[in-house]
Amino acid sequence: MSKLFNILSILVIGLIISSSFQLAAKDKIKLSKAQKAQHKIAFNLLDMELYDDAILEYNKLLDMRSDYDQFLFETGIAYLRSPKDFDKAEMYFQRALKFSAEDTIPELYYYLAKSYQVNHKFDKAKEAYSNFIPTIKPNKAGMELKSNVQWDVKTCQHGVYHVKLNTKNPLENKKKPLNDVKKFYINATDYVVLQNMGANINSIYDDETAVFLNEESEIFYTSKRNPFGTTTDLSSNPGVTYEHVYTSNKLQGDWKTPHLLSAAKLFPENFELDPENHVSIVSVNKDESIMFLFVAGVLYESKREGKSWTTPSPLPEHINLKKSHEPSVCINDDGNKLIIVSDKKGGYGGRDLYTSTKQEDGTWGALENMGAVVNTEQDEDTPFLIGNDLLYFSSKGHSSIGGYDVFFTEFKKDKWKNPVSLGIPINTPGDEVSYMRSKIDNELAYYASSRLNGYGYKDIYRVTAHYEKREDLLPEILLAELMSDELAAKEKLNDKKDTTTIAEVVEEVIAEVIEEPKEVVEEKKEPVKTEPVVTEKKDATPPPEDIFRDILFKFNKMEIADESKSQIKKIAEYMKQNPDFVVNLAGHADYLGSDEVNMEVSKKRALVVFNELMKDGADPYRVHYDYLGESKPKASGQNADGSDNAENRAKNRRVDFGLEQLNMYRYITYTSGSSSVNTKGKTTLDEVASYVKAHPGSKLDLRGFSDPSGPAAANMILSEKRTKAAVDYLISIGISGNDITSKAFGETKPAPANMPAEYNRRVEIRIK
Repeated sequence: MSKLFNILSILVIGLIISSSFQLAAKDKIKLSKAQKAQHKIAFNLLDMELYDDAILEYNKLLDMRSDYDQFLFETGIAYLRSPKDFDKAEMYFQRALKFSAEDTIPELYYYLAKSYQVNHKFDKAKEAYSNFIPTIKPNKAGMELKSNVQWDVKTCQHGVYHVKLNTKNPLENKKKPLNDVKKFYINATDYVVLQNMGANINSIYDDETAVFLNEESEIFYTSKRNPFGTTTDLSSNPGVTYEHVYTSNKLQGDWKTPHLLSAAKLFPENFELDPENHVSIVSVNKDESIMFLFVAGVLYESKREGKSWTTPSPLPEHINLKKSHEPSVCINDDGNKLIIVSDKKGGYGGRDLYTSTKQEDGTWGALENMGAVVNTEQDEDTPFLIGNDLLYFSSKGHSSIGGYDVFFTEFKKDKWKNPVSLGIPINTPGDEVSYMRSKIDNELAYYASSRLNGYGYKDIYRVTAHYEKREDLLPEILLAELMSDELAAKEKLNDKKDTTTIAEVVEEVIAEVIEEPKEVVEEKKEPVKTEPVVTEKKDATPPPEDIFRDILFKFNKMEIADESKSQIKKIAEYMKQNPDFVVNLAGHADYLGSDEVNMEVSKKRALVVFNELMKDGADPYRVHYDYLGESKPKASGQNADGSDNAENRAKNRRVDFGLEQLNMYRYITYTSGSSSVNTKGKTTLDEVASYVKAHPGSKLDLRGFSDPSGPAAANMILSEKRTKAAVDYLISIGISGNDITSKAFGETKPAPANMPAEYNRRVEIRIK
């Protein structure tokens, strides 16, 4: 079953629905005994997830009573979850809404939104999601659901954007594929051909994760079909959905009837495959000498020796972690780097992509997160490497139009570039996973997609793309920039908790973002050959020693202790006299209270000091704050016998203060939704360059930031782009790149709520 509906459907049915899914729960019309009996038959099939059978029975029920919103609602759900006819669900949900009265089933708006989304009617889907959000209960589970639905709204906005990238709608022709092949035109000359691998490969269940051997004449893929039935048989026990590997050979251009992996006798007999465990071959390296499997929750490696494969052995424990899942892995062509999927704690979202590098002794190193450019707050999965620097992967984040979409990213200048979606029609609002390029034909690729006119939920497809007008597959525009900072600020001022307003605000910016490359792509400038103008700087006066004390707080209050109030005034005064000093604040709390409370308390303490410094005239752009909760106590809050030590606890209710002296400190800000350096910013960078040229050996440290609107991963990318733009400008006017280091922080260092929006849209330049 497609993950597009699975998780949120469980949330909706389990947490939100109170009565609408119970048999005969609504009494606004009377039902006959025959109608009740037929409803019971249909509902039981729906409950067992036998959707095609349920559709037949619900159609019989609607012949008896076609104006009952609950029957229409449940019929729509059966269609929405069916593998072949989910595009028809929209009609039933619309009819259910038509016949609803004041007691409309609230979840109807959610499922109506899903049905619009799968049919690429993204604007209508946004509206329906907005109608559903106010019905969500304000409890913890409801807040989680609300967050997920708000992300659905964003995926619809992404869909609006992706539709506009094609001058021709590739989905306007809804005819069924001819012989499993369909051509999708995206403009006058460019098209994508999708060929379903056919009934011998695909079934009514999920079929995915295809890998090939022997010049792509032999396929191994993962399926949830009944291992004891034929290719298209339903399982005798629908509850059993173990993943098993099937294999087939191509003879005279056709794929033959597949068999279980055990029949291929690929591995020695001592490697047994339990039929009641998940088994998948997740990747094979380029020269087909290394194979990776996922068996019963563990990643295995097997190596080819002649014509046979070694007994698969588990990857080391620091890759197969005990408290997390690592379901997929691939290896680069050099054989010295793995990319692993893991949901280990400390990542950006659920599943992230990690790397492991081969050490000098031949062992694999620890997992390292690939960072916020690649990973998002959503899930990433199924990586596939070409060479060492081109990575395809699936993600529910970035600019996904729903479910998993396929993206690619390139490794250039020692970092991964912003991921780019393969776009419509390759991606759909369903799930697209396990994308891999052919090793024998550069124009071919294979992947699994949950799309209309397939054999089941996810089918394996062969992809061929023909492009004349597009030099690149899609323009590299960051969709998260659709929400500009100024519009977000207006939204807060006018916030009436109406999510329709959010959708409209985002929509207004589309034209701006599409036109933005005119602003970003600038002509290269020759280095400026003018004599540097350097302002003579006065030596900084040494700071008074008494300002380096910790700033203390009263117990259980956000009030600065009396002995620290005069200290803050001294700090502010010193900053005004010495503009190249930066203040670093770190808030702390004592051990009493929960971790969450102490973290929040320490944050508020840092902000209290931040605001006091501003009141006393300090430049807020030179004040940075962090908060650490109870994690770094200055003294133990407890005595040796475990009793409380109030005196020591008081020392931990503090804000650490530090002064950082720089040879020069400057910052530049950016306009909303842009990573281009404006005229004022260039003037500042010219001044920085003049200083560096006059002081050989100076080192520049650039740090980029963004505001917290939009996904965290996308904000990280935006701050990286802003930092890069500043670096590129400095290089263009004669500064050596060897003298510059840079780092992006995204939204991880947000400004206090009372600061202007542009505070977050900045790049700091520090010269040491």
